[in-house]
Amino acid sequence: MVYYRHTLPIMNLDTFQDYVDGERPYIFSGPGGYYVSIDGQRMKEVRERLRYSIGYISNKIGVSRRSVSLYENGNAATIEIFRKIEES
Repeated sequence: MVYYRHTLPIMNLDTFQDYVDGERPYIFSGPGGYYVSIDGQRMKEVRERLRYSIGYISNKIGVSRRSVSLYENGNAATIEIFRKIEES
């Protein structure tokens, strides 16, 4: 887990070593809560393979179509939204 304080990442030594070794943090803290990085390319590939529109996904998880588009472009989601995406 990584916390941000005044835009600076704060992490423990183990997380820092993982980061140096090329592993990105799975969950991080930011304004408004905890966030999860999303593999946007994979999300888009799965959505297209299932023939779901962005509108369908946005209705299913309760966010705007713009938010889905942002997730597919690599933006992080809150843990709550991430869980909804996984369940969809």
